[in-house]
Amino acid sequence: MIKLFVTLLRGRNADAAEALTDATALTVLRQQLRDSAAGVETARRAVAMVMAYAEREKKTADRIAAQRADLEVRALAALAMGREDLAIEAAGAIAQLEAEADTTARAIATYDSEITHLRGVLADSESRLRDLQRGQRLAIATDHTQRLRGSAPHSATASLTEAETTLARLQQR
Repeated sequence: MIKLFVTLLRGRNADAAEALTDATALTVLRQQLRDSAAGVETARRAVAMVMAYAEREKKTADRIAAQRADLEVRALAALAMGREDLAIEAAGAIAQLEAEADTTARAIATYDSEITHLRGVLADSESRLRDLQRGQRLAIATDHTQRLRGSAPHSATASLTEAETTLARLQQR
């Protein structure tokens, strides 16, 4: 007998928890969608930030290429004037710029890869958020119609039934 009461109590607790979940589902869904929208916005900013970093690295690469070209011209001019010391110094600077250019090229490739990945994640997240928002609108519409169905049709049906009963009595007289 005690086992039956424990089972009954557990069943009522489960029913109460389910009823609470159902009653607050739209509120919870609205908050989850707000949180999701904020997450999507954060992802948009992350993509923009990575794109800005990539653009900065591309400008750095352009600057390095211009410096390297200038140093090559100067090194050739130094050699033409017989200034091997200046040419050797320029060659060392060119070697450092090449190393910096290689690092910059790797950074650009990393940023480009990350941008591609983040854009894919962002597009998927935006699509999923739009699907959830459409589902939310449908859930709200369903909730509204269920509430109206629960109150208006029953009272209207009861009034109609009473009126039909009254009319039938009047017609019998």
